[in-house]
Amino acid sequence: MAPGYRLLAAVGPDSAPDAWLERWRLLDIFVVLLTATVAWRTLGARPAVIAVIAGVLTYQEIGAPAWLWLAVLVALALQRAAPEGRVRTWATGARVLVLVLLLLALVPFALRQVRLAVYPQLEAIPTGSLSGGIAGVPLAAPRIQAHIVAGAAR
Repeated sequence: MAPGYRLLAAVGPDSAPDAWLERWRLLDIFVVLLTATVAWRTLGARPAVIAVIAGVLTYQEIGAPAWLWLAVLVALALQRAAPEGRVRTWATGARVLVLVLLLLALVPFALRQVRLAVYPQLEAIPTGSLSGGIAGVPLAAPRIQAHIVAGAAR
């Protein structure tokens, strides 16, 4: 498959484990729906719809801060529900901390997404189970390098 293109789904007798639809697990669906539910209870219906759309589009991306969005919403709900005093101060501090962590995670994620949108050929193409490689590097490469190094040492 060419860089910049992704298979949405493969219906029928074929198997495509790298397809977008096949990568969704029950935990992934649960996290997206939980985030949308917390957004709906704390912010309303429109932010909940935005949370579902954003979660579905970005959850499977590398480096997406899915759990941090949920942490921000929970910290916001805690701050709103906490009584005046020390508990609210702690909840406000937790919300600020989680927002800073979200910002630190979103900046590299957004930069990578923009870079891949402009230059899709920079996307690492996973070799999957066809060659047995991990992260785009075939398993045979270290053995070939070891053989070359051993031959050069003679």
